[in-house]
Amino acid sequence: MEILEFRHDDVHILGPGGKLDALSAPELQAKLGQVIADGATKVLLDAVALEYMSSSGIRVLATVQKTLDERGGRLVLCALQAPVQKVLDLTGLTEQIEVFPSRSEALAAMCSPSEP
Repeated sequence: MEILEFRHDDVHILGPGGKLDALSAPELQAKLGQVIADGATKVLLDAVALEYMSSSGIRVLATVQKTLDERGGRLVLCALQAPVQKVLDLTGLTEQIEVFPSRSEALAAMCSPSEP
């Protein structure tokens, strides 16, 4: 799995591509863990190139969401493809993690001055 990494102000943006399954989930978990260990509190997962997500990927997102919540941080998803959106909807994860249609909309929400 290729994971692109960007920064926009204090938002860390990760862009995984391909399939997020039992084989690739540990790589994304490690990358997200490192970003958080380095002090990130705002993490945006841009899923525009993510074609598939298994239960392993769901566990990664749920774990990262919990970790960021405990640290007063925020995990946001954007640009979900239909199969990934469906899986996250069925598991109820989209009720716990904010999802935006595009990266620009997600960044606007995360960088908003009205944010606590």
